[in-house]
Amino acid sequence: MERNFFILLILLCFTSIFIHSGCSKEESNPTANNLSMTEEDAADYFAACFSESSSANGLSSQINESTYAAVGSKLPKASKTFLFDTVIVKQKSGEHYSYYYTISYGWDFTNLGNKLIFNFTIKGNFNGTKVTSVDTSDAVIYVNHIIDLKANYLIEGSYTRKGNTSSKVRNKVSFTSTLNAVLDSIEVEKLTRKIMSGAIRITFAGKTSTGKEFNFTGELSYLGNSMASLKINSKTFTINLATGEVVI
Repeated sequence: MERNFFILLILLCFTSIFIHSGCSKEESNPTANNLSMTEEDAADYFAACFSESSSANGLSSQINESTYAAVGSKLPKASKTFLFDTVIVKQKSGEHYSYYYTISYGWDFTNLGNKLIFNFTIKGNFNGTKVTSVDTSDAVIYVNHIIDLKANYLIEGSYTRKGNTSSKVRNKVSFTSTLNAVLDSIEVEKLTRKIMSGAIRITFAGKTSTGKEFNFTGELSYLGNSMASLKINSKTFTINLATGEVVI
């Protein structure tokens, strides 16, 4: 009896130590079960979504390609001249990034050739320095003033991007999201095809991997020279569109 009692006592001690150890780990890392989406996390994702960089195939890069279509020119890295609907694949692996995207393009001219209706669907993934994502995006872009020689392109339209994303910085939050954007009077210089001004109104909603729902509104304003100002709630960020990252 004494031997059985001694064995039972030892087992109870080990069980108590194990339970206490498990509780301590949970208490020592409370953020593990309580990760929320911050404005900074959203800004990193927006910077990729609206970038000129090929790595994330951001909206600004697609605005640029719509201007090539406006003059029936060859798209950068495309295999043929822009004359009909087409599908291309873009992929690359670098030291700090990689991407693989399938892009479906379509377009039509209206208003005696002075306006282009340009649409695309992009499916794939990218891995950048701050964000990695598997996503799908689509847009309808209206390019105006194509044959008005003295006028720059004026672009309007809508854009949606949704998928699964993981941050590599701060709390390294993972999330599923849908981003909707409205393009407002974006001016593109005809000769250089550089975005000079204009704004994009943004709504962004989703859920983190820990079940925390989020909902943000924002506005991106083009400043020229591949730079933009991004306002999310009461916070303002500066975006380098060429790299697709927030300027620290």
